[in-house]
Amino acid sequence: MSALFLKILLLLLSTLFSLFVWVFVLPKVVYRRSLPGPRPSLIWGNTLEFARNVGRAPRVFHRFRDIYGRCYQVWFFYHRIAVLSDVEDVKFIAQTVNAPKATAFKRTLTVFGGRGLLIVDEKLHPTRRRVIAKHMHGDFMRHLHEHIRAQAAIWAKKLREAATRDEPLDLDKTATALTLDVICSAGFGRSANAQADLNEELPQAIARTMFELGRNVALYPFRNMFGWYLNPPLRAACDVIQRFALDAWHTRLTEPPEARQARPMDLLDVFLDAVGEGVKFDVLSEVVTFMLAGHETTAHSIAWTVYEVAQRPEVQQQIQAEVDALYGERTEFLLPFEDVARLEYLGRVWKEALRLHPVAATGTYRELPHDVQLPGTGYVLERGTKVLMPPYVLHRDPEYWPEPEAFRPERFTREAIAQRHPFAYQAFSSGPRNCIGQAVATHEAMALLGALYRHYRVQLACAPSDVAEFHDLTLKPQLVIGPRRQPHPGAGLPLRLSARSEVVRA
Repeated sequence: MSALFLKILLLLLSTLFSLFVWVFVLPKVVYRRSLPGPRPSLIWGNTLEFARNVGRAPRVFHRFRDIYGRCYQVWFFYHRIAVLSDVEDVKFIAQTVNAPKATAFKRTLTVFGGRGLLIVDEKLHPTRRRVIAKHMHGDFMRHLHEHIRAQAAIWAKKLREAATRDEPLDLDKTATALTLDVICSAGFGRSANAQADLNEELPQAIARTMFELGRNVALYPFRNMFGWYLNPPLRAACDVIQRFALDAWHTRLTEPPEARQARPMDLLDVFLDAVGEGVKFDVLSEVVTFMLAGHETTAHSIAWTVYEVAQRPEVQQQIQAEVDALYGERTEFLLPFEDVARLEYLGRVWKEALRLHPVAATGTYRELPHDVQLPGTGYVLERGTKVLMPPYVLHRDPEYWPEPEAFRPERFTREAIAQRHPFAYQAFSSGPRNCIGQAVATHEAMALLGALYRHYRVQLACAPSDVAEFHDLTLKPQLVIGPRRQPHPGAGLPLRLSARSEVVRA
């Protein structure tokens, strides 16, 4: 009996060892010279380097670019990823090949997004995107402005209270609550009440979902092997979001026609109209995807813009001169819809802030459908290779961005843009799978930043060096404290506001 047991144990151990060699060791041997890159551990790959730099993955990718060039490979456990930052290679992968999202990315996000546009396969993506894009312009953008106006009224009150009391205001936190209320209102016709209380059930569920999804992407496939059953917090959070979406859906299906005419259009209307045109949609998945992907990104872009402007009084004065000329004698908090697009200088400032601090700093995770030879660097990548094209790295290429760490809004004049490679700027990605919500995010950010600078002078309530970049799913500002620069719990971008005495208010 003991001899049989030893044979079985030996067979089991040898099988596990063979699997370990096959999965973890052999790929690293086969591909060790295919691309330059840091030497991987047989088990961890390069994962420990990123674990030692929690929240600073974009900086790690940038440091590796300086060492290994514009095309190199890194390993996360047994996953090999090619990291590209040559503009011709990026254009080739994003536009010519139109590489789909990687399996790890799709499987991780499917738990909340179903089969929404962000992860839908390449056969369905073009049709769905075309229909969505058709409906998300013109009238929808005007209605979006009304959703922003309604929620910004609450934000205006919070700004006024902070200025009156001369208390620090965490702009990133308040902007995140505001943009969540906006996207829920513009998505489902109802607010998340995040500005009233971020501890409400829905805001907490969304925050938990974003946190857990970030961990799932980083630790794929170990936290994804059995769906969300090994992650009760994620499952509970997704249940809350789905209940919110289903309740809005059921209410909409029984809504009288006159009630729809009396309210602003929202994304639920857009997708229901598309279904009426014969296009197959997972309606709730589409709207939930926009809700989760479209609030933190806009909020952090606003916060990073204010962070950069607060260090440059001359830039703030120029912004205020521009918004004052457009506001004229108006006393409303927001500009009218038509005037938001006229904020040209503010738009350049915002784009330069997103160049330095791209919210999607590591870009989206692609997977090659066939073998390719990269036109820029000349390397050959095999079918199934996972690819990252980090905007954070692309935006610091001195060939296209002289003195890349300097803040220069003039980089985004029409003349400067025309002279630069179109794929050098990737804040919203490029190609057929670029960010479909770009126009929505831009309009929302311009409207809110214009209102902020119309009514207030803005200063940092800390030293600029006390605000660090922290990357999870998105790149956000994080207050750091102490000699070891530890993140301050729950603090993003503390500001002090002072009301502009020359502005007449209603």
